[in-house]
Amino acid sequence: MVKTYSAYDYPQTRLRLMKAVADNGLVLFGEFDHARAAQNVNLKMPPTTVLVFGNPKGGTPLMLAHPELALDLPFRVLIRQQADGRTLVSYHPAETLQRYGLDAAAIQALKKAGKARRKKYPLKVKSRSQSGDVFALMRSRINVVTRSIT
Repeated sequence: MVKTYSAYDYPQTRLRLMKAVADNGLVLFGEFDHARAAQNVNLKMPPTTVLVFGNPKGGTPLMLAHPELALDLPFRVLIRQQADGRTLVSYHPAETLQRYGLDAAAIQALKKAGKARRKKYPLKVKSRSQSGDVFALMRSRINVVTRSIT
């Protein structure tokens, strides 16, 4: 799990992440406000939200080939306010998808999508997995969104 502190407070972090999702051509599929749910049953919880986002054009073919990917796609980002007031953002890295054994065709499709995405949204990717561009592409989708909070 990747954890990073936001440079912004909880409300700003949430809004910046949502804006980054929209600005990067991704779809916000859902927002789960766990603090509100807790409040509905008379419990207290610090602000805690999960954003669910992705790209159906890229994710759907992967899930058709590997239905189990639906357990990890679309991507999810947890935003929570810590006791000290800082905002922590957590997510699973794209490499967690390796366990589904993506085939060569899926990897090739992601390489093509990754090339197009990098042309439109250039990013620095520090490392690549042995599967090539597939995990770099998925990592970059999360990175481009989380970059908005640092």
